[in-house]
Amino acid sequence: MTWQRVRLEFESLLALGEPARTARLRELESTDQWLAEQVRELLQHDTDAASFLERPPEPTAVVPEPASAGRRLGRFELLQPLGSGGMGAVWLAQQQDPERRVALKVVGRGACSEAERWRFRHEAQVLAGLNHAGIATFFEAGTDVLDGHEVAWFAMELVDGATDVLTWAQKSALSRDERLDLFLRLCEAVEYGHRRGVLHRDLKPGNVLVSRDGQLKLIDFGIARALQGAAVAPAARTQTGEMVGTVQYMAPEQLLGRADSIGTASDVYALGMLLYHLLCERAPFDFEGVPFARIAELVLEREPLAPTAARPELPKDLGWILVRALEKDPTRRYATVSALVADIARFASHEPVWAGPPSSRYRLQKFVRRHRLAVGVLGTVLAGLGAGVWGLWHGLTQAHAGELAAQQGEQAARRGEATALRAADLSREVARVLVSLFDGIDDTIASREMTVHELLDASDIDERAAADPAVEYAVREVRGTVYARLHRYPEARRELEQARELRGQRAAQLAESADGAFWHERGLALDARLGRVLVASGERERGWQLVRDAVAGSAQASPAARIAVLRPFCALLAEARQDAELLPWAQQVSELARGAGNESTALEADVYAAEALLGLGRHGEARALAEQSWRAATELHGSAHARTLRALATYVAAAQGSGDAEAAEELYPALVEGTRALYGPDHTNTLTVLGNQCTLLLQRGKRRQALDGLREVVRIYDARGAGVDQNHLAAISNLGMLLDKTGRSAEAEPVLARAAGLTREVLDARDPNGPIMRINHAVCLAALKRWAEAEPLLRAEYANLERLLPAGHPVLAQLRRAIASAFEANGQREEAASWRAR
Repeated sequence: MTWQRVRLEFESLLALGEPARTARLRELESTDQWLAEQVRELLQHDTDAASFLERPPEPTAVVPEPASAGRRLGRFELLQPLGSGGMGAVWLAQQQDPERRVALKVVGRGACSEAERWRFRHEAQVLAGLNHAGIATFFEAGTDVLDGHEVAWFAMELVDGATDVLTWAQKSALSRDERLDLFLRLCEAVEYGHRRGVLHRDLKPGNVLVSRDGQLKLIDFGIARALQGAAVAPAARTQTGEMVGTVQYMAPEQLLGRADSIGTASDVYALGMLLYHLLCERAPFDFEGVPFARIAELVLEREPLAPTAARPELPKDLGWILVRALEKDPTRRYATVSALVADIARFASHEPVWAGPPSSRYRLQKFVRRHRLAVGVLGTVLAGLGAGVWGLWHGLTQAHAGELAAQQGEQAARRGEATALRAADLSREVARVLVSLFDGIDDTIASREMTVHELLDASDIDERAAADPAVEYAVREVRGTVYARLHRYPEARRELEQARELRGQRAAQLAESADGAFWHERGLALDARLGRVLVASGERERGWQLVRDAVAGSAQASPAARIAVLRPFCALLAEARQDAELLPWAQQVSELARGAGNESTALEADVYAAEALLGLGRHGEARALAEQSWRAATELHGSAHARTLRALATYVAAAQGSGDAEAAEELYPALVEGTRALYGPDHTNTLTVLGNQCTLLLQRGKRRQALDGLREVVRIYDARGAGVDQNHLAAISNLGMLLDKTGRSAEAEPVLARAAGLTREVLDARDPNGPIMRINHAVCLAALKRWAEAEPLLRAEYANLERLLPAGHPVLAQLRRAIASAFEANGQREEAASWRAR
């Protein structure tokens, strides 16, 4: 079914009266249900166009009459209106304490839908959590009743002399480089929001303001989608087919209403539209006077005007970047804002951009621009050799000139050759040391049963390797990496710390050497690995700082170096369950790895992304990506490989989370068998899979099997004698919860108390699972009538959770119901009613 058919039906129905339109829709429903649904949605959007397309609203459509100049809302006096739109009116207001002028956004209770009011409250919630120089500062929010009308409002930074970004660029006659700089400042603000789990979803010139003194400010997160709040209250959720935002800047997946496909790449599309406007001073499509259905068709079915056709003097590199940012398929677009920024940086430094076809001519042109001096020397060499040969025939003068030029070329070549020889010598020496690790192996039982860590423990850095710090550095880096993979963290830390110390001793020498860039990139990768080891060893703050510094330092590094830094970063984010931050980084690693032809690492990153989507409640996306990764990994590595099993585990969990328990149950036996065979019966991965299987058994009503399984999982964890980690903690908590749900509160309480006590030492302070587990324990205490212990815990931990989860998150509603029941069971009926009404 093409969009053209939808458009024709839509426009024909617009010309009909209501009875005829209803009859035609019924006829369509009987012959083509899908077409009828699409047309019905377009008709609804046309009806709601005052907010959707931002046509000028009636004066009382959004804000009731009491919101007028001179009236007060909270600590603010309304001075004059600054503008209005579908989401509210913006007023210039005066705050009394402290004294300052602010922009006050106001919306009336009776003038808009519950969904719009939710978006208004959500905008305040989102803005309160954002603190960036490129985002308008949020001050406070509240509600007031004026002459019987309920008015909600929030105050934010007033952008002095605000002008939209396109008008500012035009009036200021900005050069191309200045426009790119302005755009990159916008990207910083958008990416900051993404790192905190917030999509803007309404990036357009009117929401990107520039102050009188040139400061860029991003405003209006009113329709932003909180990534960690993908499962917000049903009434507030963006439904399939709902298209929020300004249509001209919406990504194709937004136009199609595919909520499960909207992600960071959707904001990249809008940024691409803005960048196209900035560089070409026109839109890629001609929207002037075009009705809605035609606009949708243009975006969905036609290619944008080629940037170099709109602006012939535009460098092809920038044109390629724009084309990629505006790809209709989000999987072919830049996955993240940072990937778009990195390609612009490559253009600025005269490196080949990822978006362009890497033809040899294109790379040569880039090489010439990037290395003008070196190419000049090379040109002299070639010309000199030609003059020398010519001189054999035509005279000694030309031959002498050629000889001088050739000598200059030889010197440059020797420098390059010396670097190449040094790298070759280093590789050979490192290989010699690593091969020597196996010299002691013979055909004996002891050798055949020797483990990798025993082999490493028995080895040492020999004198020859120790004599060359570069060789010792490389060998210690390898040894430390292997120890880390074996979870031998003390040994890994020792090797990596010593390697880092060696690099520090030779930092100046390495920086000035011909291969200084190589050593710099190796050092960043080492810091990232060491940081992860430190976190695993308990030095969380130093470890995280090392990793984040390495990530920041690798922004302009080669793709291989960037991947080497981002892989441990993604692993850390996954372990800390920082899903909102993990998702765009994992997508970036996947994109970089595929660009480098490294499919194995790309699949690893895809699984991280699927796990993040699962953690964010986006089960459909998680399941699709995990299944794709599982099948690709099976083909690449085989069914018994660790990456294949991890992808399968994520797929099964996503199927389970999306309600397809039958599909999950069918795959669990293979997953359990494969994991147990690969890792052993008491490995964390095996126990995690078994714990998830117990959760499924509970969902299927098999409580006795689930309870027995969880008891065994916790018993195995405890028998290992190691410290409690997140997976061990989850198993303890799940066992306690299951005991409580089956009416065994007395047996459950010590188990839940144990879990609650462990949360503060095992979980990050930002992990919502901490207060959730502590509330679960408090609810159990309430069931046992230990109210004096339960009540303060319930109040305090719910307040903690409210700070960690976005407003409207279903977990908050679920826990409010549980807390209300706890109050009621302990004779606090009025308080219980208050909790239910919140």
